[in-house]
Amino acid sequence: MTKSFDPSLYGYLKQLNILNDNYPNVTSKERENPIFVTSVSDPFIPRVIVLLESIIKNFPKSKIIVYDLGLKKSNIHKVKKVCSVIYRKFKFENYPNHVSNLKTYAFKALIIAEVLRDFKALWYLDSSLTFTNSHLKNVYTTMESKKSPYILHDNSNHGIIRATVNETFDYLPSNTTKLLEDKVPMYQAGFIYVVRNYELMKKVLKWYVLCSLEENCISPKYSVRKCIDILKSPYSKNIGRCHRQDQSVINIILWNNYNGTIKEYTSGYNNFYRIKRNQKGKWKSLKFCRR
Repeated sequence: MTKSFDPSLYGYLKQLNILNDNYPNVTSKERENPIFVTSVSDPFIPRVIVLLESIIKNFPKSKIIVYDLGLKKSNIHKVKKVCSVIYRKFKFENYPNHVSNLKTYAFKALIIAEVLRDFKALWYLDSSLTFTNSHLKNVYTTMESKKSPYILHDNSNHGIIRATVNETFDYLPSNTTKLLEDKVPMYQAGFIYVVRNYELMKKVLKWYVLCSLEENCISPKYSVRKCIDILKSPYSKNIGRCHRQDQSVINIILWNNYNGTIKEYTSGYNNFYRIKRNQKGKWKSLKFCRR
């Protein structure tokens, strides 16, 4: 059953400048000098320290926006002092109540949209990611030939259907039979490169934000992030209400928009990063600047 988004949610799109019709052209120089963005709550500070260290090491001239999703004062103080970092407090009060539940992952699309009001290109990075080198030229060059301005990189090694509950498809209709039969893979949503243009705002970000603002779309009732035996049956039907929130949503949107042509929204490169869920760093590894 197809469901429509509440018309009241379109007010948020207006606030985020998603309903504009004109977006300035993005030059090659702007594409290759994006802002780096991450978000963090207290339990993930050790991880994000490693991420920040890798960005500063490999891209010393770049700026990094760190969104505060719930940090204690001592960590806020330290984040603000890190050289190259721009601190932003995410204002949960500006959005529907469910967004404040971090387990819905509804904040991610909203952060991306907020940053794109001010910048033309960005990397969004979860705290478990680390850059191993600065070789992004291939990604930027490849981007020129892609139809999608929203690029994913890391294959999660399981299917979209396996980790998405039916209620999300009610809001984002798709050919679920083909998704299942073709074993269409889901890519990681916490490591993305985005360029702002008309296509991004109207065909991708608009729907990503709307779904994030509707709890029953991004995080349906009784869905669970922990997926039973997903590696034993990675491309089967959904089992046990397994669901990956923002990751499910953005993969559906991109697959739909680009007619199932995965290469149009993925980079094909994995030689410049690593993902390590248990990485831990200490503040002393970062350089502090006077503010």
